[in-house]
Amino acid sequence: MLHIRKYTPEPLCRQILRVDAHGFDLLMKFLQYEGKDRVSAADALKHPFLRTISVKCHNLCDEQSVLEADGVQIERELLSADHHHSSRRHHQR
Repeated sequence: MLHIRKYTPEPLCRQILRVDAHGFDLLMKFLQYEGKDRVSAADALKHPFLRTISVKCHNLCDEQSVLEADGVQIERELLSADHHHSSRRHHQR
């Protein structure tokens, strides 16, 4: 017989610390289980979180990196052992 341990889930907002309220709101809209409840690509592009990214990002050529746009950078982040990424991309306001 398979025994599955019961645990108390930790709120997602405690796992994602470097995203502001707009970013977290958009993430939750992307993660809706039901497709009809999920944000569309068109609506996501109108979301305040993505509107803060420089207009230059929307006009980049296919060969260009998003890092070439104004206000976008990579910052090194020290993570605990339970995380798998050593850096994270984000944008500045």
